[in-house]
Amino acid sequence: TSHAPHLVAAAMAMATPQDWLPFCGGGWRDLTRIAAGSPDNWAQIFLANRAGLLEAIADVEQRIAALRDAIETNQQAALETLLQQGKDHRDALGD
Repeated sequence: TSHAPHLVAAAMAMATPQDWLPFCGGGWRDLTRIAAGSPDNWAQIFLANRAGLLEAIADVEQRIAALRDAIETNQQAALETLLQQGKDHRDALGD
């Protein structure tokens, strides 16, 4: 479960233009914190767990595509449903 979040954190950090960094708030910092880990260690972890990580990447890509589609087509109800699913999964952690 730590592999995909690290990948997403690294992708988000890479996607943020350098000149936007002074404007990044707590949410961005929280999301990207783990991207500060050792690239050498994480590259080895990713490659050692390649099959599972590739499945996780496909799932994340599918979820992002669904969110993007709801936003592009101005479907508030669909967007709320997707966001609620994310909230429910996070809330199930219980901390």
